[in-house]
Amino acid sequence: MKRIIILFVVVFLTFSISVKSQSTQKIDPSLNIEKAKYLNEDPTRHLSKNVRYPKQCMMDGIQGDVILSFVVDRRGKIDSLAVVSSPNNLISTSSILAFDKLDSLWSPALINKKPIDKKYLIVFRYRMGANEMPSEYFGFKKKANKLFEKRKYEKALKFYTKAIEENPYDFELFESRSKIKEILGNKEVGKPDYLTSINLKNEIMSVVNIEGIGILRTRRTKTYTTYR
Repeated sequence: MKRIIILFVVVFLTFSISVKSQSTQKIDPSLNIEKAKYLNEDPTRHLSKNVRYPKQCMMDGIQGDVILSFVVDRRGKIDSLAVVSSPNNLISTSSILAFDKLDSLWSPALINKKPIDKKYLIVFRYRMGANEMPSEYFGFKKKANKLFEKRKYEKALKFYTKAIEENPYDFELFESRSKIKEILGNKEVGKPDYLTSINLKNEIMSVVNIEGIGILRTRRTKTYTTYR
């Protein structure tokens, strides 16, 4: 696997990446689907510990989303790693190297209890910050959840929409927005959000948030990685 990754990085750095579609495959919610599982630990936590925001990209203020696709086959093996989209070669390489540290300890996806080959996406969200506060996405989501708990649904709806604009890969945002629309009497309007939340939950293995603030020392949290 490591030889494949190294070769992939070398070839990747030779050519520019063309941005492809970021849409996920449609999932039939009526099927009994069990997602593939990384058996070592939570994959997002594992990737967060191993990914690095390249120093040069922080100095240049480069940010954006790197989307990797890969297959967990019916034997639980990783296959077909590919870059779906990326704004920069260096942060793509950083993402690939972090992915390479995932061991091959996977259980395959199941449909009606039968193992299948299944493609997944991992999203590395590189963002530059102006201070030690997390990005607007985390602030919007926290505010929306508090308003939801207080039953201030109209205001919560606005903040969920703002959070989705910042991070369209978080299935919880779409799920919560769907619930609010249903509570407000717009069940049909909320149905697309509900279906989107199901698709994201099934197709995206991890969303890793990496925030660059400076280059003197490193501090990590459970939800994002900060460099200063």
